[in-house]
Amino acid sequence: MRKYLIINADDFGMCHSANMAVLDLFQSGCIHSTTLMACCPWAKEAAALCHQHPEIHVGLHVAHTAEWENYRWGPMSSQAASLRDEEGYFFHRTEDVLHQANSEDLMREMQAQVQWLRKQEIPFTHLDNHMLTLQNHLIETLKYCQEEGFSFRLARAKAQTNPQAAAAVAYADKHGIAIIDYLNPNSDRFPNDRYTYASIRDSYLAMLAHLPEGVSEFFTHPAVESAELKAIAPDWRVRVGDYQFLKDPVFRQSLRENQITLIGWEDAALLNSASALRK
Repeated sequence: MRKYLIINADDFGMCHSANMAVLDLFQSGCIHSTTLMACCPWAKEAAALCHQHPEIHVGLHVAHTAEWENYRWGPMSSQAASLRDEEGYFFHRTEDVLHQANSEDLMREMQAQVQWLRKQEIPFTHLDNHMLTLQNHLIETLKYCQEEGFSFRLARAKAQTNPQAAAAVAYADKHGIAIIDYLNPNSDRFPNDRYTYASIRDSYLAMLAHLPEGVSEFFTHPAVESAELKAIAPDWRVRVGDYQFLKDPVFRQSLRENQITLIGWEDAALLNSASALRK
C-alpha cells in the first residue's frame, strides 16, 4: 500500500492573517485541503476567497469554543444556550463544553454552521472539529455526516486505545463514511516560549520520514506574520512556523524522498479504498 497524506490548514476564516496564508499555500500547491470556521469574524472573507479561487478545497471546521482572551465568537444557532458563557460567547476551554453543553445544542450548532457554509454556495466535502468538542458525541456526528454525505476527521488508529473511537470507526466503515487511518501530531506540541523554526521543521521532517502506509492527515494552523495575528494568538510564532514549513523546499523534498502522495479530502473514493485494502 502507498503512503497518502492530506495536508489540512485548520482555522481558515479565524482571522485575515490565516486567510492570506491559506490562499498562498493553495496557490503554491503546498496544501490540498482547508477547513473553514463559519462562526469566526473573517469567515466572510474566507468564503469570498473560495469563490475567487476555485483551487481552494474546503471543509467545515466545526467550532464550539472561542479560546482567545480578547478575540471571541459565539454560536450561530439561536437555540444553543448551553454553549454560551456569561458574556454570550463560546466557552474558552473544551473542558467547559464537555461539562456544560448538551448534545442537542452541540448538534444544532454544527448544523447551523453547515447551513451557513451552504448559503455561501461553496462546495465542501468534509467536517472536522475544533478543539475536540465532539469527542463524546462521535456516533451522533457520524450519523449526521452519513445523512449529508460528508467525510469526517477520525483516525482508525485511535480505535486501538479508545473504546469510543473504536465504536465510531466501526460505524464509519460500516456506513461508508470516509475517514483516515492516522492523524499526525501538529505544531501544538511546541510551547510558544520554547519555539524555534528549526525545532518544528526537524520534528515535521521526522514525522514524514516515518509516515506509515495508508491515509494520514497532517493538520496545521498556518498564518502570515502580522500585528493582527500577534494581538490575537499567544501561539502566533507556531502558526507562522506552520506556514513557513509548508513553503520550505525541504517539505516537498521530503515528500519525494519518502514517496508520499498528497491527496485531498474530496478524494473520498481513495480514502475508502485504502481502508478496504486492509480487509
